Amino acid sequence: MNPNTILRLLVTLFLLIVTVPPQRTVEAAVYTFVVNTVEDEIDSAASCEEVDFTDPDGLDGELSLREAICAANNHPNDPAGKDRIEFSIENSLCGSGVCTILIEYPMPVLTDNDGVIIDGTTQSENQGTNNPDGPEIIIDGSDVPAISDPPTIMDYFKNGMNIASSNNEIISLVINNFPLNGIAIADVDDVGVSNNWIKSCCIGTGSDCADAEGNGYDGIYIGDGATGNWIGGPSPADQNVIAHNGWDGVAIHGSGTNSNHVVGNLIFENQYHGVYIYGGAQYNVVGGSFPQERNLIYNNTKDGVRIHGELTDDNVISGNYIGTNEAGSVELGNHDHGVQVTAGAQSNLIGGGVAGAGNLISANLDSGVVISGTGTISNTVVNNLIGTDPTGSLPLGNQGYGVYLLDGAQFNLIGGHQAHDRNVISGNLEDGVALIGRETMTNTVSGNYIGTTSNGDTALPNQEYGVYVMAPQNTIGGVQSGAGNLISGNTLSGIMLYAFDTGTGNVVAGNRIGTDKDGESALPNGEHGVTIGFGASENLVGGDTPGARNLISGNTDSGVYLIGGETISNTVSGNYIGTDISGAAALSNGSHGIVIDNAMLNTIGGDITNQGNLISGNGIDGVLLTGNETISNTVAGNFIGTDASGVTYLDHIQYYGVLIEEGASQNIIGGIPEEHRNVISANSAGVVISDTGTIENSVLGNYIGLDASGQT
Repeated sequence: MNPNTILRLLVTLFLLIVTVPPQRTVEAAVYTFVVNTVEDEIDSAASCEEVDFTDPDGLDGELSLREAICAANNHPNDPAGKDRIEFSIENSLCGSGVCTILIEYPMPVLTDNDGVIIDGTTQSENQGTNNPDGPEIIIDGSDVPAISDPPTIMDYFKNGMNIASSNNEIISLVINNFPLNGIAIADVDDVGVSNNWIKSCCIGTGSDCADAEGNGYDGIYIGDGATGNWIGGPSPADQNVIAHNGWDGVAIHGSGTNSNHVVGNLIFENQYHGVYIYGGAQYNVVGGSFPQERNLIYNNTKDGVRIHGELTDDNVISGNYIGTNEAGSVELGNHDHGVQVTAGAQSNLIGGGVAGAGNLISANLDSGVVISGTGTISNTVVNNLIGTDPTGSLPLGNQGYGVYLLDGAQFNLIGGHQAHDRNVISGNLEDGVALIGRETMTNTVSGNYIGTTSNGDTALPNQEYGVYVMAPQNTIGGVQSGAGNLISGNTLSGIMLYAFDTGTGNVVAGNRIGTDKDGESALPNGEHGVTIGFGASENLVGGDTPGARNLISGNTDSGVYLIGGETISNTVSGNYIGTDISGAAALSNGSHGIVIDNAMLNTIGGDITNQGNLISGNGIDGVLLTGNETISNTVAGNFIGTDASGVTYLDHIQYYGVLIEEGASQNIIGGIPEEHRNVISANSAGVVISDTGTIENSVLGNYIGLDASGQT
């Protein structure tokens, strides 16, 4: 069982009995305690709570770190300020500018809510020696006995620093080799533990702040309702190195453990997650919008950041580099995902809508961002670079998906309709965005660049699909201005809507698929613009308003490709397919505009205003219906071969307007009511029906060789 969880059950009584300093009647004063020995002992009293803060040195005239903490605890609360613990250990007791205090048994708990400053920088100030690679004071827990099985109450204090009070500052220490956590900040006694500050420390390393000297569990654990604590800070001098620990680099745990900040740190090579927020912790912030607030979170054995569990809500992950070096140029991926939000966590923000708030999430060994699980709802991913370098122009791909939603995640937003919401999701080794699962629904992917550089003019392909959907009732794009995605340059199709009984009821609207951001030049996806296949049904590509229109042009193969006998009742309406954004010039898909290949009951166009597609300028046919399972599809209300006005013929290379072949049957091209009429003009041929078994198709009411007004 996790000792951090059991801690809440056991420590309250222990603190009340053992570590709360007795009330004193002496006059209050602010004290500075100067540690001058590497010994770990109390010789000035029988126990910690009996150390006299006015004379803590004891018989040997030396003050140990343990005695100093006890003395600071025993000093009565003083509104004048914080006590200080400084260091002035003779150089002869140290080596190479580094003094190691070898701890033998659990450290005292800091309990003075006025706060204590433990300042390791004073060693070099007082002794004139310096460790060029890191702090001069090492707090080493190698001699602390291992945690028992089952644990005893004392096992839960086998941390490098135990903080159960407010306003403490831990500055410039190396803390390593403790059986439990490097530092534990926990409000186990409900006294209000807040405003503690850990800065300039190396936790889990050697004196060089690099070599592995990990603590057994977390580097820093914040839990049990501790609030408003800071790990690192906005100045480069505040940066902590938190590495090589047996569990997480930083763990933030529990209901009420809110509003803590993890800022400006190096967090790497921890055996679980870099940062783990779980158990109902809320409103915590990892990073910030300024470069100096950026955490580098890399090469951890599991996720870079994980947000886990019900009520673990409203946390912010912002401005970090997750999976790279400081320059964002070298692959140092976390071994699982960059960021994972899971198991019912809600309303968390990955990125942010102001300059600098986006994360760089690249080079991780699985996916960039994962949102998973039933109840994992209303999370937002905005303004991040996912799979690129910091310029958004070079690939630094995550080895899985760029963004992956699965297992019942709902109502999550990837992007948004404002330019500052845009994610660039490019260069990843699988799909840019994947939504998978029967209950993974009502999510929105909006306003992103998927498969291009950040300028939207150059391909930076995801190595499979731009967007892959095997889930129901999600929205890719949107009708609001700016809500459409740019989905171009990907190795396979721009969008794949897939699967027998899960890929239903999705909406693809307002996107540019296969073009540059301006919709004027080709930036082709390697296969089709949109593929709907293998049982996907009742999906809508486009709509009946100008805002819903997709521009599906410039792709290597067809614009839209529907395939499979159970691919039924999909609608493709209101789109420009094979033209530029104006609808006045060709921007050809390399093959057909739309293909229906052994699929049934699908509708291309519609019978009301704006439902018809403009299908012109493509490399082969406007619409192809092929295969003996291509049954009862309808092509109505479209302009096939003209420009968007339906009056001017487009200068293009499109062959047949509509080709029906290879046994396709019972399909309808046009219809008797005027609203069903297709305009099929300026193609090599209007409608061609060929091959044995291609039967019972109807061509009704169309203008073939005429413009939309019925004129030649």
